[in-house]
Amino acid sequence: GEKVVVKEMQSMSEVSFPSMSRCVVLDGFLRPIAKRLLADALQMLPGLCDYDERLAERDPRAATLASYDRQVAHIVDKAMVTEARRDLEGWLNSEWAKVLQINDALGGQTRDTCTETQEIPTLSSRIPLGGRGLLAKVTLLQQTVRLETRTKITKKNGAVSYTEWEPSGAPAQRIVESAFHNFSTAVPSLMGTLLKKSPSILKTVVTFGAGVFQERMCVVKEGHILWWDREKTTRDDQEVSGAINFLINKAVCEVDAESPNLFVIKPSESAGWSDSASFSGGARRELIFNVSGSQYTREQWVAAVRRNIEFANLAAEQLGAERLHSEVCAGIPLLCQATSNVRR
Repeated sequence: GEKVVVKEMQSMSEVSFPSMSRCVVLDGFLRPIAKRLLADALQMLPGLCDYDERLAERDPRAATLASYDRQVAHIVDKAMVTEARRDLEGWLNSEWAKVLQINDALGGQTRDTCTETQEIPTLSSRIPLGGRGLLAKVTLLQQTVRLETRTKITKKNGAVSYTEWEPSGAPAQRIVESAFHNFSTAVPSLMGTLLKKSPSILKTVVTFGAGVFQERMCVVKEGHILWWDREKTTRDDQEVSGAINFLINKAVCEVDAESPNLFVIKPSESAGWSDSASFSGGARRELIFNVSGSQYTREQWVAAVRRNIEFANLAAEQLGAERLHSEVCAGIPLLCQATSNVRR
């Protein structure tokens, strides 16, 4: 065994023939160590049933070669040490290549697939929103699109491939400004009576507080809230008493924590309302409403206002300042505009 060889090496005062030295040192000592280390490494090779993305962490080659270097560090003939090490490294690389081959085959298996869709615009045209409402002048970009699909294939090793794009179904039409998708149903409208707090201090003083809240007919629709006195405003061609256009005036709607009937609409920006010409009270006015006696609950009014504010914010972003100026009326609407297409 190895101990006998070492003992014999220690007892020899001189080796006359290089072949004898090679036989004793290389074949009798270094290669047996290398083969034993190889056998140990083979026991450590992972048996794979599925792809292992961290397979490199289980590679025994570096540790095996380091063990070999420690065990033969006392051997003076470094050429033979290197030769046996090169043999060991070659054997290890050959066995590890087999493991890599199996892992690569497992990694090439499909992990999942999904279908992707794209729209290819073919025709575009501007169409008016139309009607008699508050946004009748708004024009929307309508596109005719060709639908295409492809399959995305993801392998276990993370590699991704795609099939070719293929036509899918008949051409479709869509509105580019997504805020107006399903506009007639997605943006709620509400019409009913509310008690609105007057901004006039003089009126409050003269009426000793009785005139703080006044009943008004109110409409929430198309990104607006409007109000008027039913006794004074009766004809379609009359202007309503006041209105806030949420496309131009950024707003928030909050409930009053101390009263179950009150809610407030106020500017969301610190500078106040961008355009307060369509109502009294100035750029920082907060409009306070009371649902006492109304046909709808505070929750219904607040939900309708908030959804209209959300629509208005997105619509304003998509239309842009220039189109808002030219296509969205900033003045006081007429009664016929306020009442058209209201879903009561």
